[in-house]
Amino acid sequence: MLTMLVASWWLCAIFGTFLAGHYIAFWRPDPIYNKYALLVFFIPAMSSINCVHISQFFLTLERIIIMKSTNAKYYCKKLLALCIFFNTSLAVFLGTLFVANFDPNGANNDSNQESRMPVLSIIDKKTYLILYYISNGISAVTLLASLYFLIVFRKSTKATEMFTKMEKTIKYTIWVDIWFDFLPQIFTVGLTMVSV
Repeated sequence: MLTMLVASWWLCAIFGTFLAGHYIAFWRPDPIYNKYALLVFFIPAMSSINCVHISQFFLTLERIIIMKSTNAKYYCKKLLALCIFFNTSLAVFLGTLFVANFDPNGANNDSNQESRMPVLSIIDKKTYLILYYISNGISAVTLLASLYFLIVFRKSTKATEMFTKMEKTIKYTIWVDIWFDFLPQIFTVGLTMVSV
């Protein structure tokens, strides 16, 4: 499952770099973008961001199952298959949604919004908000799963016992998870709630 998360992060970084490169290379004071190229770079970048969130959720779910179950190997393969299925399904859904609502003329869009968010020159605001709320919904669910995992881990270890090497490793991964998963999720969900 961790491999899936790392692969998702790499894909997100690569596609995000391509999208940023496109913005940098074709930026003009009055935004004139090749709208087809923008769509081609935007779809994989946004789909891969959601794949990272889904992979984080399934990694957290796998940790919870490992803590609570005696036969965790049985569930790991099923979780990996579910993770791949959800990542693929969401990427296909978002790609189809963007292609279906693609407007190369930008007739329904406000030019003021285009200067702040060039993607709104190719899709309508409702389509973009669907992506936005899907991403934030996945983040909120992952945040709740991370909180539950911390509670399960705390209950499974007692503060008076000496930690074994395995428990120290788990504790280390929890700290890494807090800094790279849990706190960014809180930040994302918090900014969404205050509409920044």
